[in-house]
Amino acid sequence: MYISDFRPIRHADQLMQRAIELTQATGIRTLSVAVAQNEEVLEAARDAQQQGLARSILVGDEQKIHELMDSLGMSRGDYEVLHEPDIDAAASKAVRLADDGHADVLMKGVVPTATLLRLVLSREFRLRGRSILSHTAILDVPGYHKLLGLTDAGMVPKSDLRQRIDILRNAVTVMHALGISRPKVAMIAAVDHINLAMPVSMEAAIIAKMSERGQIEGAIVDGPMSFDMATCGTPADIEDYNSPVAGDADLLVVDTLETGNILVKSLSVLTRAVFGGVIVGARIPLSLVSRSDSAQNKMTSIALSILVADHLKLGAAK
Repeated sequence: MYISDFRPIRHADQLMQRAIELTQATGIRTLSVAVAQNEEVLEAARDAQQQGLARSILVGDEQKIHELMDSLGMSRGDYEVLHEPDIDAAASKAVRLADDGHADVLMKGVVPTATLLRLVLSREFRLRGRSILSHTAILDVPGYHKLLGLTDAGMVPKSDLRQRIDILRNAVTVMHALGISRPKVAMIAAVDHINLAMPVSMEAAIIAKMSERGQIEGAIVDGPMSFDMATCGTPADIEDYNSPVAGDADLLVVDTLETGNILVKSLSVLTRAVFGGVIVGARIPLSLVSRSDSAQNKMTSIALSILVADHLKLGAAK
């Protein structure tokens, strides 16, 4: 597995700066935007281009895209628009751009997520990876001493043991793209010990033992571990738990989308954490932005996707 050889990124502003430095050194990246006739998506495309992060190929209904661009003060001549009014056909065209190597990152517009993911996984294209598709969130939480990753908060409703191992490996790839060569991973449960009445605690222990035996590469994995033990355990608690992950986790792995979604939104809303997210598991990353995302969060997601895309490309070349 290829691991980025630059210093670890510890905060969101460093993540953004690293992506800008990358594009300045090797060229601006390209986003293929599937069904781009959406104000939030076009704002993200505009801001990414102004920041020098990425140019966008906007696929969708040209008239609607141009009307929205005009309302946002975007110059039509600065953006490439591919006219395709049919949503399914537009999504397919956007995916094909990525498949043909004309785009580094695929971005979701106003197309159902399931439709876009089905195309990414289709054997018509060559984007399908060997793993499950999963979502990794990266948060810059005030009060925490470094970036905190969390998976899966957006894709798999309830992962079984095999799926959770794949989800973990996907997220470790994201952490490597941030320069964290051996991320400390906490398998999250409600308890810090194996409880036979809680299957997730037993599964966490199995994955931790697999890591100990070298079956999961590129990370230090421990669990079961509660959220507070993973992120802010007291010195006495940590000493009693005897784990290098306790109180210093880089990545949290949960067993349900519901748990992950609640954690991410709680941290984002109540602590004003800067948030970025990316879907990984395919040959290129998939970026999603939503109406509720701030401009900073949208840019963080795009910057994160660019770093992951570069990492995957370099890894494939080795």
